[in-house]
Amino acid sequence: MLDPFPVMGAGTFISIGVDRNDTVITYLYDSVQQRMFWTDGESFSPGFNGMSVENLCGNCGQYVDFTLDAQNNRHVSYTDATTPMRVKYLEMSADGNEDTIETIESGLQEIGPTSVAVEDGGQVHVAYFFNGAAHYAKKIVSGWQVMPALDGGADVSIVVAGSIPHVVASLPTLTHAYLDGGAFVADEVVPASGTFHGASIAADSAGVLMIAYVHPVTHDLRLATLTQGAWISESVDTGIADPPVTLRVTSTGAPRIAYLGAGGVPRYASKTMGGWMLKTVDTRAASTLSFALDQYDRPLLIYYDPVARSLHYAH
Repeated sequence: MLDPFPVMGAGTFISIGVDRNDTVITYLYDSVQQRMFWTDGESFSPGFNGMSVENLCGNCGQYVDFTLDAQNNRHVSYTDATTPMRVKYLEMSADGNEDTIETIESGLQEIGPTSVAVEDGGQVHVAYFFNGAAHYAKKIVSGWQVMPALDGGADVSIVVAGSIPHVVASLPTLTHAYLDGGAFVADEVVPASGTFHGASIAADSAGVLMIAYVHPVTHDLRLATLTQGAWISESVDTGIADPPVTLRVTSTGAPRIAYLGAGGVPRYASKTMGGWMLKTVDTRAASTLSFALDQYDRPLLIYYDPVARSLHYAH
């Protein structure tokens, strides 16, 4: 089922999630208005009853990412492209009221991806691109504790497993890092063979780490799983377009991946006992997408059609 949003600006950044009341929530950046909006599951169509976020910000919302905590509060990371460029954090209560807007770090020379994760106890962690590197920030009472996570990285993604933040970034090598005491320790997931793209990290309930990515030489979508201290990689699909790639894990530990397949069409991959099941979500090419699982492990995707300049929602 596809429900179109009205016309939006080209280059839209989007992030979708589902709360524990099965309400679908989307945050998005409209490049025409240069503003970030949010909408809930009752506001998709017609008319896009979206609510603007940070009305006084000149160009906020690119590289938006958001997640929900156990109380359905929303935690949003994004960039502010006005000078001085910075990474920002927004916390909204379950009813959509803006409670907190904070700057995590300023002084960016260029903006890039952000990624946010929240522990069951409410601790907020953010990873983000910062002037060619990957930085990590932990929310504390006095503000944000910021430190470098990796020396480089285009795509940046974070997950928390057993209260330990894990960051992955696309470099000439695909690199994972975890916080050990007061510093991040890096390990190589895949050796250098070009510029990796689309890295997305997730963990199952037992803390098993998985990373989905696009290989720069073979152009196939792959999944790397940390098994007994070693990263084991397997092919998922071939002929992959540019990122994004989004990895989620079901309540039973099964990986699910949304991505752009050959020709840029949105695709969905689910791993079963018999292997990978691949499905084309739409035959129209997309330029970006976001993906979430609801409490019943059902997938929900949202993606941007650059030809029609519209967003589409699939479930």
